[in-house]
Amino acid sequence: MKNLVCSFIFSFLAVAVFAQSGSWTVVEAASVPEAVKAKQSAQFPGTTVAKWEKKSGQNKKGVSFTHYVAVFKVDGNHTRARFKEDGTLNTATTHLPAPKLPQAIQTMAATKYAEYKLTGGEKIMDFSTNKETYRIKLLKGSAKLTVYVDANGNEVQKDKVSENVKDSDTEGPK
Repeated sequence: MKNLVCSFIFSFLAVAVFAQSGSWTVVEAASVPEAVKAKQSAQFPGTTVAKWEKKSGQNKKGVSFTHYVAVFKVDGNHTRARFKEDGTLNTATTHLPAPKLPQAIQTMAATKYAEYKLTGGEKIMDFSTNKETYRIKLLKGSAKLTVYVDANGNEVQKDKVSENVKDSDTEGPK
């Protein structure tokens, strides 16, 4: 009976997580709206999209959405730009190793989280607010810690981070 209850709970949670995250698919460039491709080219000139992804689902308010994600490199760093179907750019996330993070962030991590090792992070540009936020990754043994900070190394509470930045947490299909 205990195994049956655990199986039910696990199945329910798996469905709930999938329902919130939506479905991801890799798509051919030909199926990406022209407005999205045009905005990607204009915003990130000289880059080549290695992969396009499409995410469809419902947001927390139950509103259906479809987003397109361009995966490419900027200065050798893995970058993901997220667009609405009309070409509106939501966010761009660039993965950075620890030495490429702003010095203020490296200093803050070494001071405030001295017992942790700064392993890297992401620079997230939210185009709806025109704000840049960093999501840094810290490691202490097997314990992982994720912290949001601004470019000056000031910590930002997760509840103060925009939904676009929080949504950038998810990666698409590998």
